[in-house]
Amino acid sequence: MKNCICILTIKPSVIWMEFLNTFTTYDVYMMCDDNSVSYQAKYGELYPKIKFLQVTNSVAYNLGFKNLSSAISPQQIVNSWDKAVYYFSFDDTTYDNVWFIEDDVYFYNEKTLFAIDAKFTISDLLTNVVTPKSTDMKSAWHWHWNLISIGIKEPHFRAMVCATRVSRKLLLVIGEYARDYGTLFYLEAFFPTMAFYGGLKHDIPDELHCVEYRRDWNSSEINCKNLYHPLKNLAEHVDNRQLERFN
Repeated sequence: MKNCICILTIKPSVIWMEFLNTFTTYDVYMMCDDNSVSYQAKYGELYPKIKFLQVTNSVAYNLGFKNLSSAISPQQIVNSWDKAVYYFSFDDTTYDNVWFIEDDVYFYNEKTLFAIDAKFTISDLLTNVVTPKSTDMKSAWHWHWNLISIGIKEPHFRAMVCATRVSRKLLLVIGEYARDYGTLFYLEAFFPTMAFYGGLKHDIPDELHCVEYRRDWNSSEINCKNLYHPLKNLAEHVDNRQLERFN
């Protein structure tokens, strides 16, 4: 099984680059939304384990890779999510699975991901808990469904996907949707709905249950098995990796 990791960011941070440059098991990518400079030229020699990706907005847009963040950020028609999904759907199709991880997600090291991969060898999508649209529509709060236009019939689903693993099979289904409809839709609904639509295997590892929408994580809650979201202060990433109980 050939898997890789793609960190989604606006501009690469030193903390993430130093961390990723220690990896030996995975090919590592950073999809940088900012196109003001070439980050491969700027950092490639300093961090040789990392491939810095940059895609022009119009390239992704014209092929239908857009609107993955539209429900909460309508001004961002194309961002690093759209570009990363485009890249691994079109430019590099060599991986069995791609870990897409936002830069405010914390995990201890690559062994954290490797342990999950070893348990879920045939899954097409790994996420936190999945909620059907039908469940949301029975509650007083309908989530973001009224802001999302979906081209395929129900059932529709949602899940937190700040850290998610997507298979080559699912990326093929996604590429077909982009071609047929000229757009994608909000990522939290997009990935689980597309997995269901494609008849693919969607699993929910215990290690992703700490990928939440909003929470203040205390270091006492952190372990080396799970992924955590959000931890926006990257200095806390460094501090948590140095906790005595992990070393």
